[in-house]
Amino acid sequence: MTSVSLAIIGSGLSLLNVGQININTAFTPIKFIGISFGVNTLFRFICSAIGPALAGMLMQINQTPLKVDVATNMTNFPSSNSFMQIFLCMTLLCIISVVLSIMLKKS
Repeated sequence: MTSVSLAIIGSGLSLLNVGQININTAFTPIKFIGISFGVNTLFRFICSAIGPALAGMLMQINQTPLKVDVATNMTNFPSSNSFMQIFLCMTLLCIISVVLSIMLKKS
């Protein structure tokens, strides 16, 4: 089940990147297309580095103790609250990026 889920997520991310390139090509003037692709790649690399670090930080902050086995002590795992915070944070970042792209289109 995990492999199927990862295959679906990987396919979606691949299609998303192809869509970004097509949108970039369609709406960028030809003299700025190199700059546009460079900035797109820069943001993708920076966000790929910041996103997991931010999610890991939120998962580390909100932990719940759980007894895994009778013989072992309590073990800490990320709580459901941390996943809700990750989802909220990413939703806010998506909304901000959509608003900024709409403002950019008008100018």
